[in-house]
Amino acid sequence: MTEAMSWLRGPERHEVRDRIVAAAEARFRREGYARTTVADIAADVRISTAYVYKFFPSKTAVCEAVCGEVLSRIDAELWRVARSDAPADVRLERLFRNLLSETLSLFFKDRKLHDMVNVAMDHRWGSVERHKAAMREAAAQVILDGRAAGLFERETPLDETAGAVFSAMVA
Repeated sequence: MTEAMSWLRGPERHEVRDRIVAAAEARFRREGYARTTVADIAADVRISTAYVYKFFPSKTAVCEAVCGEVLSRIDAELWRVARSDAPADVRLERLFRNLLSETLSLFFKDRKLHDMVNVAMDHRWGSVERHKAAMREAAAQVILDGRAAGLFERETPLDETAGAVFSAMVA
């Protein structure tokens, strides 16, 4: 088990854990975090509440797992763009556009999940920190490729440039 996910109980990958997270995400989308109980999630999965607690120590831990799933799907899209064959300047623009599109979709189509992610951001959950790292690393990859192709300047240290791009992406 990774240190970032040390709050998990049991094996890191498990079919029942995956079902719990999927059911919780669906329930959070419909009802919101505050109106969902662990018993609701257990009933959706057709297991006992006690069995949920074999995998997650608390409702908050289930919420963090859901948040991690939501953000990891966004990260996968960012990496798909960052690793594409398009020129680096085009990929950099697409990173911004895709991140904005995903954020707007979450805000307008899945407002209850968006609110959950905001809580996660306020509390600096590991899932949010991993998402921020993925954003920074995807930007750094595109910048590095752009420098190699002669599209971007090379004098500013990569970490500073990637940090500046990341700051603009976060806004």
